[in-house]
Amino acid sequence: MVWSESKQSFQQFCCPNKTEENVVFQSFNFLRNSFLPSGDLTNDYYKYTLWRAAQRLVGATLSVFGTQALLLALGFKQSKIGLAAATTWVLKDALGKFSRIFWASKNGRKFDSDAKKWRFRSSLLYSAGNGLEILTYVMPSLFLLIAAMANALKQMAMLTSSATRNTIYKSFSTKSDNIGDITAKGEAQIAVIDIVGMAIGIAISRVIGTSRPKIVCVFLALSLLDLYCVFREIGSVVFSSLNFERAGIVLHKLFRGTDPAQGPQDAALADPRLLAELSPLQVAQSERLFLPTRQGEGLVRTWGSLQLEQAQQLQPVLALFDQFRPPGDPRSRILVVVRARLLRSWWTAFAIKSRLNPQEVVRIKQGVPVVLTPQVLLHKDASQEDLFRALLIVHRLLHDLYAASDRVTAADQASAALLLLTHRIVARRGEAPETPPPDPRAGWGLKRLSRPASEPSCSVTAEEERCCLAEVGLDPASLLSLIGAACEYEQQHGPAVLRCLEAAGWTTRRFMFGTIRARVEW
Repeated sequence: MVWSESKQSFQQFCCPNKTEENVVFQSFNFLRNSFLPSGDLTNDYYKYTLWRAAQRLVGATLSVFGTQALLLALGFKQSKIGLAAATTWVLKDALGKFSRIFWASKNGRKFDSDAKKWRFRSSLLYSAGNGLEILTYVMPSLFLLIAAMANALKQMAMLTSSATRNTIYKSFSTKSDNIGDITAKGEAQIAVIDIVGMAIGIAISRVIGTSRPKIVCVFLALSLLDLYCVFREIGSVVFSSLNFERAGIVLHKLFRGTDPAQGPQDAALADPRLLAELSPLQVAQSERLFLPTRQGEGLVRTWGSLQLEQAQQLQPVLALFDQFRPPGDPRSRILVVVRARLLRSWWTAFAIKSRLNPQEVVRIKQGVPVVLTPQVLLHKDASQEDLFRALLIVHRLLHDLYAASDRVTAADQASAALLLLTHRIVARRGEAPETPPPDPRAGWGLKRLSRPASEPSCSVTAEEERCCLAEVGLDPASLLSLIGAACEYEQQHGPAVLRCLEAAGWTTRRFMFGTIRARVEW
């Protein structure tokens, strides 16, 4: 290729003495134009394409065995293609379509805001569908039920994959002017890879024959390889826009690496290592593709989801946020409230640690284990920028609470803290404790997911809970003061935080929080 000044474009240059090299060059150029998009692309596109090709190759190979098992289950190996088999096949497809409709109506609005998680979940669904197809060969008497379930999972997986594809493709374009080309070339790549994968699958199926144990073993091996490839494929995608997951990671790193007394913009620019930690590439490596997001969309609540005592304390919260509303707004468009309660069971600590309950956190303050539930109320006119302000307040508040907590991890000390809480309550009642109070630093390890032999239990009245929370500075008045400090931080340093994120490579003109339906009016 040479630059033509007259045509102001690159032109092919043909050397008459090198015919073979010209043919090779033209062939390479043809393949390049057929399978790779033109225009500016981000560096992670090629890594994503490589792993996507590997995953589709394994997936296409894997699909051959699912189809083979379905056919063998219907008796096609004896060449008996009857009306009953055809009817069963149609019913299997029809029943699977209903799951697609249900899946789209329930989860459609979540695909754009968390495309990487949902793309990985679609692969899990598709692998489960393939597994059920293999099961039809083992249990042919239940063909219709199992095949319908398999098709339902595959329909949901294909819908999720296609819905998240454009969001992922957009991340590869630096100027957003070649999305169509990226999509077209991506489909061309997959078409070729699918053909090769099916050929490999047919070759393997001829080798292993119709043996059930061999089919199951090959299926399991290919399924694990398929999931590994898709995990690497999705992990290579780098988004430059913040969603709930990425905002939490960025804000945690920012608060950990800066001094509250110093502006985050000045601290970040003075420390290039902090800017590197905040970059989209580093954050992409910390994103979780399977577990739910901590402090995600579940943070946003409505009036009906608040506890009675929280609803009664909303008036001072409204007055507090009106003091920190943006200039020109008649009222604040966000509210942040925090509910504090005593940790009373091992299961609650386990659920929070394992993200079965991703919206709550455990803090141990002065030996008392406390469960904190931050909640955000969005006005019906609140924007995505307002939601980011609310997340900044929530994460700053949680950071301050963590800094003021005991210097032990709540996960490792939950059992000892529960015992200590029991002794506090018993002592308050004037009763003699059965055993001496434990050291909070000598607890069992929740990280090992091992339940203690004798779980401590404590029946606490509402009045005793309020007294305990007041003793450790987590009563409603103290929490309101902490929220006010977080609001003051957001007002003083919010613009500097956005500038810091822009310097690290993030786009702050738009966010990927998705459509939030939980809205309120005040």
